Amino acid sequence: MTRNHNLTLRRGVWYLRRRVSGRDVWRSLKTGDVKEARRLRDCDGGKLTGELGEQGDLLLCDAFPRFVNSLCRRECSASSLRGYESSFAALLRWLPAGVSCLRGVDSIAYSYVLHLSESGISAGTYNSHLQALGYVWRVLMQDCRAKGDPAPCERVPWADIRRKVSHSVNRLPFTSDHVRRLLLAAPDDEWRDLVIVAAHTGLRRADVVLLHSDSVDLGRGVLSVSPVKTRARSLRRAIIGMSDDVRSVLTCRKTDGLVFPEIAELYRVKPWAVGRAFETMVNAIGLHSRVAHSEGRARCQYGFHSFRHGFRMALMAGGVADSLVSIMLCHSQGAVADAYTHAESGLLDKQLIEAVGCLPSLSEPAVSNVVAFKVA
Repeated sequence: MTRNHNLTLRRGVWYLRRRVSGRDVWRSLKTGDVKEARRLRDCDGGKLTGELGEQGDLLLCDAFPRFVNSLCRRECSASSLRGYESSFAALLRWLPAGVSCLRGVDSIAYSYVLHLSESGISAGTYNSHLQALGYVWRVLMQDCRAKGDPAPCERVPWADIRRKVSHSVNRLPFTSDHVRRLLLAAPDDEWRDLVIVAAHTGLRRADVVLLHSDSVDLGRGVLSVSPVKTRARSLRRAIIGMSDDVRSVLTCRKTDGLVFPEIAELYRVKPWAVGRAFETMVNAIGLHSRVAHSEGRARCQYGFHSFRHGFRMALMAGGVADSLVSIMLCHSQGAVADAYTHAESGLLDKQLIEAVGCLPSLSEPAVSNVVAFKVA
């Protein structure tokens, strides 16, 4: 690292140091040429200092930590928090040299939106970035008002930006014959058992892969799972009756730990590898997991979430009450489960077990004219 009168060379790029609110703030000059860096420092130094903000302005380097620790922020999962951080970090990487406070972003927010629009990202990702940045700004403004600090900016610059129409491809549901063919394509018994549990519970991928014995109650005949997606903001659990196929699998895999240990270990180290292995199984049975899309990118047509769609459709086709379906899928209407007292929980268990009785048995053979292949 080379220094040159308030200039520092880091990884081939010159940075300018300014003292703001009693602390050093570094901003990239986006050049590796020392003469150009000196010119920017000497000729534009006053402008850069002004852009660094006045006393009391919220610095960008302090903004996200303040957002994370703010009591105005609603509880969310670690993955959601990483999404906010990723969107905020992408903005910081794009910002021109010298902008270091939230107030300085207002005037150039639209330029960043144009940059996002022209970067080739999908409409859904574009909308997610704007939604995340808007939420971070709102929380910071609420936090400053709550603590009596000066407002970090006049308004939320992302609020008035029009969102793009997202032409997403919805997952198609797996039919019972699809599931039977997936069982033939499963590379080993653990994958085969996982497919059965996924098809007859409607649990999301992380909840099935990381299913623990603590969530399995063979005596009551139900699973009680706290979904990974919502456990950070809700105590609600998915309560699912066991079909005969699921009971058979969980009885054979009775353990004091993870029900699918090998797949769970792979998921913890390389979560993408589990998705890739399942995609191979889907392709092996003649279903195309990815299809061309109007935005020029391949979109997933069949995926692990297809189990969830298929499970719901089978329950609805079997005439199961919407309230019971919501309890098993842990949807918002699933709060009706809280109305059952402890004495009535046995009645709920019985209703849930009867509900999954409409699911087709997976022990029947797949359609004979379909050729299944082993996953390589």
